[in-house]
Parts: sequence; structure tokens; C-alpha cells
Amino acid sequence: MMSGIFSKEYEKYSSYILGTPALSFNFVPVDEIKRYIINDGATIIFWYDGTKTISKKHKEDKFDKEIGFLFAYFYKKWGDNKSAQKRVINSIDYKNIKTFLFEFYVKDSGKTTEQAKKYLANLVVEK
Repeated sequence: MMSGIFSKEYEKYSSYILGTPALSFNFVPVDEIKRYIINDGATIIFWYDGTKTISKKHKEDKFDKEIGFLFAYFYKKWGDNKSAQKRVINSIDYKNIKTFLFEFYVKDSGKTTEQAKKYLANLVVEK
């Protein structure tokens, strides 16, 4: 059984998402990340399948390398439907968004919570 913010949001959307073929999950093992670029304005993840995902911070937001990475990861894994991605993100209280994205990352990547924390803490920011 899942716990935390992810489980609440997952339960809320799982029947909708899983019941709609156009919105199927695009689960790719985390080792499918070829490389990433993080700077204080954007995060880009390049995947071994030749695609890339980009997340950009809003000008009024404080830079956070982990949340940038987590958003880019979420965009790839949730699927190609931007409208569905926005509905999920907009349904979560802003103060809980990082927790939701982290829980999503842990569940999807197969990493333990500690492994995920260590991976995110060691992300390199380009100058």
C-alpha cells in the first residue's frame, strides 16, 4: 500500500489515467537517463531513447536543482499528454509539490528513499 501525498494523488488519477490508453504511463527504468543539464533556469534530461524532457523554473520561483530534475522526470514518465500533466500538477497544493514529485520518483525509479535522496543531493549544476 502506498502512503503519503503520492498515494492520494495516484488514487485520484489512477482509474482515469489507466483507463485511458492515450494517457498511458511511459515507464522507463531510471538508468535510461543518458545525461542531464541543470542550470538555474532549466533542467534538461536526455534519455537513451533519443528524447529529452525540459523543465523551466518560473521567474518568481527560487532555484532548486532537485525540483527541476523531478519535474523533468515527471514529464517523461507521466506521458506525452501535457493537459493531463497540468491537471495533476495543478491539483496538488503548491507546498506539497516537491513531496509528490519525490514520491513519484521513488515509486517509478525503484530506488529506496535513501538512494533517491542521495542521487538528488549529488546532482551537478552547470555554471
